[in-house]
Amino acid sequence: MTVIQIKNLNFSYESGLAPIFSNINLDFDSSWKLGIIGRNGRGKTTLLKILSGDLIGQGEIVTNLNFVYFPKFISNKNLLTIDVLTQNQEFPLWKLECEFMKLALNPEALHRHFNTLSGGEQTKALLAVLFLKENVFPLLDEPTNHLDLKTRQIIAKYLKNKKQGFIIVSHDRSFIDATVDHVAAIERTQMIVHQGNYSVYEEEKSMRDHYEAEKNKTLKKEIGRLKKTASDKEQWSKRREKDKHGDRHIKNSGLIVNKDQISARAKRVMKKAKNLEHRMEKRIKEKKGLLKDIEVTSELQMNYQPDVHKNLLSTQNLVLSYSDREIKIPDLNLYQGDRLLVRGDNDSGKSTFLKAIVKKFDGLQTGNLVTTPVKFSYLSQNLIDFSGNLKQFGEQEGLELSLFLNILRKLGFERDNFFTPINSLSQGQRKKAALAKSLCLPTTLYIWDEPLNYLDVYNVKQVEEVIERTQPTMIFVEHDRTFSDKIATKEIKLGE
Repeated sequence: MTVIQIKNLNFSYESGLAPIFSNINLDFDSSWKLGIIGRNGRGKTTLLKILSGDLIGQGEIVTNLNFVYFPKFISNKNLLTIDVLTQNQEFPLWKLECEFMKLALNPEALHRHFNTLSGGEQTKALLAVLFLKENVFPLLDEPTNHLDLKTRQIIAKYLKNKKQGFIIVSHDRSFIDATVDHVAAIERTQMIVHQGNYSVYEEEKSMRDHYEAEKNKTLKKEIGRLKKTASDKEQWSKRREKDKHGDRHIKNSGLIVNKDQISARAKRVMKKAKNLEHRMEKRIKEKKGLLKDIEVTSELQMNYQPDVHKNLLSTQNLVLSYSDREIKIPDLNLYQGDRLLVRGDNDSGKSTFLKAIVKKFDGLQTGNLVTTPVKFSYLSQNLIDFSGNLKQFGEQEGLELSLFLNILRKLGFERDNFFTPINSLSQGQRKKAALAKSLCLPTTLYIWDEPLNYLDVYNVKQVEEVIERTQPTMIFVEHDRTFSDKIATKEIKLGE
């Protein structure tokens, strides 16, 4: 058990307009299970890569531990899993098998080719070997992306039972709650550590924001009073000076006996006004940081356009086939206002079903899939791959540009990022751009495939709120349990 120290960390990307970190300091214990929280673009992944040595920042990191970044890049996935896991290192086979069992992963997977494992199996296999290494401190970057709910729960339990500490970045609130005992929040100007899980942090943050907001109200009142007093005194002083000399347009004006006394008093009042002004400047300077770390979010809009049809989609005896796989879709009817959650384990065909709805499935289709001629908005798992900037992307997609950019601003984009090449943006920022496009389009039926991947918790709440407020018709796949429980009005499960 040792203390890990980050001292005066500074970092900027060469293409960036503003620093990611400025004089960040953080002390944490190697036994902590530390969750890193913050908005997209605040530097969560960047911090992990600085710790692992993949990026170089200015400052000092004091530790005798070896930081290891996860997920690990696998250069050759055609090897047997055991060969992939033991490259450049050796572990007793029984230890690997034991870790596999803890992760509900059949040890026989060790003797299968790595590329034949599902995404969830690959993640669990790489986690197993990571925690067998000695004198390492794991840095887990979104380990649950694209994993089904069952696999997330297995991994959460596995991490919770580990005595070893780690740092984890995740936007799944239920998952982060179940795994961490400390939270480090990357706010606008600082990093703050909280003891407890995300729910504890959220409660404490809400209380702190409320306290700061009340202080801000008091400060605004005080500044307003000082401004009025200073203005009144300055105006009185100017009037008295004018009285002393008179107005050349008014006969016999300015006939004041003791002009020197009036002048001296006017100067004293003017000096008081200036002193009040300096006091205001000092107070404002003292409170310059007030509210700078309060995260303010705005309401999103959905360009939802309900249709006259009541039944928008139905399936009967629908089977989707490709290669040697068959995916059987339960019979269903989707009515206007329904929000259908498509559940199932990884590789059960959820994404394939959504692709079939929007006519992007290239395999064999039998049975009936009937949709009314409505406007779809399809949000896929794939991130935007576009070399231009956001404005150019919006123009190419035929979006109402002002609405598109306004939604991006509400999702937390800085205006400077509108001109940054999309392929230089973070994964979270690229996902926001795809989401903004979907929200922009005139839509009768939203088809969303894991919409929350890479989004920060503030954006997730925004999406929840706009759906609850708008009540659109949707079919979606999502493994974030908190979100699904709030949004879904009905569900089906594939793979049964």
